[in-house]
Amino acid sequence: MILILVLQIDSVYEVYLNKLYSSEPNEVKSAYEFFKKMSIARSNKYDLYFCAYSLQILYFSTKEFNKEKFLDEAIKLFEKAIKIDNKFSEAYALLSGLYGIKAGMNIFYGMFYGPKASQMIRKALEIDSLNPRVMYAYAQNLIYTPPAYGGDFDKGVEILKRIINKYENGYKDSGIIKWGYKESIFALAIAYEERKDYKNAYIYYKKLVDIEPNNEFYKNKVKEMETKL
Repeated sequence: MILILVLQIDSVYEVYLNKLYSSEPNEVKSAYEFFKKMSIARSNKYDLYFCAYSLQILYFSTKEFNKEKFLDEAIKLFEKAIKIDNKFSEAYALLSGLYGIKAGMNIFYGMFYGPKASQMIRKALEIDSLNPRVMYAYAQNLIYTPPAYGGDFDKGVEILKRIINKYENGYKDSGIIKWGYKESIFALAIAYEERKDYKNAYIYYKKLVDIEPNNEFYKNKVKEMETKL
């Protein structure tokens, strides 16, 4: 009976992981609700991680007015995951990226969150420097942290391109956390769009459409970039 229940949970978990990895805002919201309930029910580090990761995706893919709430909740969830496992490189890595985003919001946040972002990514790299998601977070940290606090847009972009090449040259993820390729492409598209480099943004959004032809969000972004070329 217990084995059947575990298998049922694993099966449902897989469904919501697929929703999360789809990057479709509505699907990600559904995944967020599921992982939030799971994290409350059993306080497992992976439940906390996936709940926080879904919020990070929503921060980048939605146009809600008060998006900072996504960051604040995600930060708390990653911090809880690290308390459960202080060697959880994946959580340190993404927490660093969120601190970096907060650091770029204003000078006061920069003074507080900038050093914290650097501390978290150093810890993640110390634990597992070859992990593509740690590399991804390092790139995000460089892109969104102000130069005065160690940010470097061009270096961050170059790291994202290296991650993409790593996957395209045959790298396969192991374990329950399996993302990095599509997300690095998405991160590049957003980074270029925010720099008003619509030509490169178009290239990477188009690459996402080639991967997921039925993804309406990606298709709409391609159309949006076309109007700005």
